Amino acid sequence: MNLKTLMLGALLVAALPLTAFAQENGTANAEARAQYGALAEEAGALADMADAASLMQAAGKYLEAAELADNSGDEELTSRASNARQQAVKAYIDAGSLLASADDHAAAAEAFSAAAKVAHDLEDAELEAKARYNASVAYVSLEDFENALTSIDSAIVLVPADLNYLYVKGVTLSKAGNMDGAGMAFARLDTLATEAGDTDMVEKARSQLGRSHLIAANGLVKEKDYSGAIEHLDMAAPYLGEDDRTLNTLYATAYYRLGADQVQKEQLGPAESNLKKGIAHAQKAGQQKLVSGIQQQLDYIEQVKAHNQR
Repeated sequence: MNLKTLMLGALLVAALPLTAFAQENGTANAEARAQYGALAEEAGALADMADAASLMQAAGKYLEAAELADNSGDEELTSRASNARQQAVKAYIDAGSLLASADDHAAAAEAFSAAAKVAHDLEDAELEAKARYNASVAYVSLEDFENALTSIDSAIVLVPADLNYLYVKGVTLSKAGNMDGAGMAFARLDTLATEAGDTDMVEKARSQLGRSHLIAANGLVKEKDYSGAIEHLDMAAPYLGEDDRTLNTLYATAYYRLGADQVQKEQLGPAESNLKKGIAHAQKAGQQKLVSGIQQQLDYIEQVKAHNQR
């Protein structure tokens, strides 16, 4: 037996276990493919039922199928894992939308957050951002502003060009009572929307920017900081327009109370000036009770002035 024959014999002996392995692997792959097919079919049937509970179950089945594909060692099956995860994201988002429509915002937030996690695994930034945006809206409905801000900030980092995300951040900050933060967010949105030529978003940003100043002014009126309230109203006016009824009502209230305080302190000159401004705004707002109250203060000032002239 020459060397070549020995070598060939050695190769033949070595090939026998490899052939056996291939046969076993083929059987394993067939089983994996069958299991994958069954899971995918079950997930599809659940998704077709189109109710929130079934969609959540469908998402779980799709993820189970994806994990099975990853662990199968079968290239063809492994290539299907990504599609299964995409289907899971869709099922989670569809379930979240249904839950949000039913006002089950806690469950909706969970569904959208689950969708975001799977989208993150897929390295799909746009899909993850959309899911986190939806989760943020659900958290706002729950008044869970901490999680809402975490979610929307993540969406902004992923897709900074989407102005809707910055708008939701501003609304979230406003609802959370952070009017300074809301004002900065809407001012930034105004700038970006103007640069992008998005006139609708510019209008929304400016309306919300004006509203954030109104809310801040109302809070300061309650704290009896009337001068501070008037400063915020002055900042709101360019965005809301001088004929805005709420703006004029708050102006009238702030000037009225500031003037009344000054009357008490016998600062009649500044009081008269502020009360006259207040009555002008009250008339614009159609607030007759405020007009009457302010007029009483002005009448009192006239009486004091007349008495002092005697």
